[in-house]
Amino acid sequence: MAVIATVRGLSTYYKDDGVERLEIRVQKPLPPELPVAEGQRATVSLVIGGNSYEAGINAPPDNDYAWISPDLIDATGHGVKLARVLGSAGIEKNQQVALDVNSKTLTLRVDGV
Repeated sequence: MAVIATVRGLSTYYKDDGVERLEIRVQKPLPPELPVAEGQRATVSLVIGGNSYEAGINAPPDNDYAWISPDLIDATGHGVKLARVLGSAGIEKNQQVALDVNSKTLTLRVDGV
């Protein structure tokens, strides 16, 4: 099942390189396929461009959306920036994307959105 999401900028920038922090938002009501419940945070695998990252997805009750955190962990255990990973995949701020959900693995794609 594909969940439609949008890449959003946070208007804050990383000090080391000046890149704007980005997150991926899913509007509420949350689809039942998404592995997070209202008011919770869950850890998921986020696959972008064939590479898998550990990511947090948050669904606070006071927001009208859930979001995937701007900070990821790569396969070697190092922190990476979602903005850099998305940029390398040619994905930009305000772009709609699809998240193919398979349990706790979300595979990001832009085709057919």
